Amino acid sequence: MKVLYCKSGCYLHPTKKLTDNIKGFIILFRDDISASPHLGFVAENDISSTMVEHLNKLDLYFIKNSIIDYQNNSANVATNVSVDMSGLYYNISLDSIHIIQFRRPSKFYKGSIFLKLLNDKEFVIFLHDDVSESTKYIKNYKTKIQYNPFNEHDIYWGGEDLKKSLLKITPMMKNGENVFLLNSKPKKFGINTTTNSSSNSQAKKETKSLWDTWESTKWSLFAKFADLSVKVTDKENLKKVQSNENVKWVLNKIQEITPQESKDFLYNQQQYLKLWADKVLTDNKKLSKIREYENNSEKFVYSKPRQSLTDLSAIIDEEGYLKITTFELRSLMSSQNASKDIRYFIYPILLNMYPFESCFASREEAYKHLSAKYEELPLPENKEHNFQILKDVYRLSSAHPMFLQNSLELEEPEEENGDDWVLKNSHLIKVNKILQKLTNDGVGYVQGMSDLLVPIYIMYPDDEVTVYYCLKGLFDIVGLRANFREDQSGITSTLEFVSNLVEILIPDLMKKLRDISGDNFVFVYRMILVLFTRETFAKGEGNEEKENEQLMRLWDYTVSGYRKIPQVWIILAILNSSKEQILAVERFDELFIYFNSLKIEDTDELLQMSDWLFLKYFETVKRFDVERLKWPDVDDKENIDPLGVKMRSLLDQPMD
Repeated sequence: MKVLYCKSGCYLHPTKKLTDNIKGFIILFRDDISASPHLGFVAENDISSTMVEHLNKLDLYFIKNSIIDYQNNSANVATNVSVDMSGLYYNISLDSIHIIQFRRPSKFYKGSIFLKLLNDKEFVIFLHDDVSESTKYIKNYKTKIQYNPFNEHDIYWGGEDLKKSLLKITPMMKNGENVFLLNSKPKKFGINTTTNSSSNSQAKKETKSLWDTWESTKWSLFAKFADLSVKVTDKENLKKVQSNENVKWVLNKIQEITPQESKDFLYNQQQYLKLWADKVLTDNKKLSKIREYENNSEKFVYSKPRQSLTDLSAIIDEEGYLKITTFELRSLMSSQNASKDIRYFIYPILLNMYPFESCFASREEAYKHLSAKYEELPLPENKEHNFQILKDVYRLSSAHPMFLQNSLELEEPEEENGDDWVLKNSHLIKVNKILQKLTNDGVGYVQGMSDLLVPIYIMYPDDEVTVYYCLKGLFDIVGLRANFREDQSGITSTLEFVSNLVEILIPDLMKKLRDISGDNFVFVYRMILVLFTRETFAKGEGNEEKENEQLMRLWDYTVSGYRKIPQVWIILAILNSSKEQILAVERFDELFIYFNSLKIEDTDELLQMSDWLFLKYFETVKRFDVERLKWPDVDDKENIDPLGVKMRSLLDQPMD
């Protein structure tokens, strides 16, 4: 056969186990019989060591297609090779390929090519850039001569030269940024074609819902940014300690400046606020080094609403299996406004109630098992705990029309431990039971948990099992459990992230907060603890449908797992969007009142601003890292990385 192109470091992933991966080569070739070019995959284990060595030389030989002045040490390598055609894993004529998608890699997700044939068969080959000698050579070369990590088209990966080679030997029509049509489907495959234009139109129509959905998320761009982050393993030195005077002031002023509802909520959290106050001290010396490189003066501009994600059939097939990767699913839920149907289907998967690889049948079996397990959970015997849950659930009467009790019984009973605390609403009785079982399942109960349960229960009314396991997933998968521990490790960690990011990205806001003693950020404590439910959730105001949808969009962004600690970026966006109001206040009590009455009305703008701030942070870190390479002695104590692993981890992408 005549080899037209060869790429090493290619793999098949038949299962999720790394040990099952099949390493080999992608080859474009013409055989001796047909003049039509073919795309093949040959496994290393199926050929001799001599042939492996020869194909590796061909891999380097074809670097000349990407680098014009490449000094080829294998100029005389033979492109005519003898490979047993029956030994090829894939041997696909380019005339039989309908669609090729080039999927760019992310930090934890390998790049790949997706092939869909005219007979609807599908194949995926993964490109492991880190083990392909040609890819590593070209990437190093391009980095040296055109270093610009913020331009999408300048970020090289192994699929680029494969695409170039395909374009040289066969016509491909672009149908999206990374999607190409090679051939239209003929009549025998069930598509009525009369002219070339109508064929192309039909082909575009077929692929529009799925491919356009994938491309519109732009997941690959964000992933590439994270992939370029310079990894530093210096010991982190960002722990902060501060006197608790401001927090004491908050606790003393709660009764004077907040509505009754906020008084009750915040007053019962005072032990957590005190713990946080003992940990916070602004350390400006180290972070100021990074802030110097935050020179992007551009302001966020909101242009249009986010796209809607409404087509469930583009995500799952008729058996209930996901059509897309978990990474793509996370990206879609993070970047688009999901419909109720999609949210209803996806949340139990994202929150680990069901595996990502499950189908309708397996989920049905899993539900039966989980239901039996739920019923076996005992109810707690601690009367104090039970009464605290009962009081909190009783107060949910105003959270949503479905929780309303008798209109004459909306006032709280006067007796603190009297018999008047009785639940008569069937939904509230179920909510009370769920929270009691949660207490007995190693989570424990702290005031605020009932707020987190309500949005999930509204999504799955009367379904105690799904609500229970989704709520557990919220604690375990999203990481909210740490927020309710006595040491408040979750709250403390989140506030540290917020404080450091404001110091770097919004320094004038941080200066103002210091001036009014608000730099401990206790005013965003409630957002972290109950995940924005108090800032968005309508309480008997007649706008439940609209307002609660705003909350769920924030939750979609958080639950998706596309960002690491996504609520940090939402809080940062809230602070940035409230910058004008914050700069206008003169005292901390004014700031505290403002955030306790804050109502989030446009989550579209807020979430787009969250992504914008993420990219702004990445750009700042990259600029700082490039400059840091010029420091005289990186081992000097004065030059220890001021960010550390923890702050850099915010740029990580999920590993699926």
